[in-house]
Amino acid sequence: MGAGATQASAGVLAPFIEAHDRGPLLDLAERSLGLYDEFVARAVEDSGSTVQYVRSGTLEVALDAAALERLEAIGKVCAAPGVHAELLDAEGVREAEPHLTPVVVGGLLVELLGAHRALARMFADGSVARENHHGTDHFLLEKPGGRCPACEGQGTIRHELGLVEDVEVTCSVCDGRRFRDEVLTVTAHGVTIAEAYGMTVGEAEVHFGRERSVKEIFSAAVRCGLARRPVDVSSQALDGVERLLARLARHQLGVRRGDLVLVDRPGAGCDPAATACVINALRRLVTGGASVVVTDAVGSVGVHADAIIALEAPPAA
Repeated sequence: MGAGATQASAGVLAPFIEAHDRGPLLDLAERSLGLYDEFVARAVEDSGSTVQYVRSGTLEVALDAAALERLEAIGKVCAAPGVHAELLDAEGVREAEPHLTPVVVGGLLVELLGAHRALARMFADGSVARENHHGTDHFLLEKPGGRCPACEGQGTIRHELGLVEDVEVTCSVCDGRRFRDEVLTVTAHGVTIAEAYGMTVGEAEVHFGRERSVKEIFSAAVRCGLARRPVDVSSQALDGVERLLARLARHQLGVRRGDLVLVDRPGAGCDPAATACVINALRRLVTGGASVVVTDAVGSVGVHADAIIALEAPPAA
């Protein structure tokens, strides 16, 4: 989850780690997670205080081949309701979390983008949505209420043909729009939820500029160089540098004075443009009051550090 839940409640807020199989416990945990963003928003509004809350997904790791096979099955459970889940190999899981033990052979990364729920809440707050009793869940693809039942919110249907290559066709029920017709009668700022999902991050920032809760999320992503990525982009479609930038953008939304942020090799795999985005993102965390510690900061990243600590191996005996 990131910073936002006590140890006692964290399990309920990480449904696909707490409950691996489709059933009442998973439904309850998903519902708990679905309520948490609104709870945090109310807490901020009622108290006037900032709540340090970062929604960065969950990562479950495997220590052997059997455990990795189990995570692959869980990933398929996630995919059924449209939840973005990515099975990572040993290299990928350490890219997601550099400080894991070397014996980890892989993991399952389940990322639920905060932008999707912020958009869903905005559409659900409209008068047409309230009149038709369309709540937040109706505007989320991972929920069955408003998504197309034929393609389960995918927009396409895959036909497995056995001996020849599978064929993927546009869903004839929703015409690729992924939502039910009655949900698409609801608009916000002149667009439907399907049209909002079809925007780039930069386009959404401009279009929903008057919606503070939505604009803040998109603005943070734009500042981190993700303006051209689709609003509905999945973690699978992002490269390692973009995933780092997305995490830094989310941290910027909840940063406060006294936070300590540790980033391992942020310049790895970066071209000059990406390096500039990473440096700017780290600077904004510092401006927000956080202390940022970067490991293996060499070259263009290291020259921007306030201090450099060189750790050398002890001389051989």
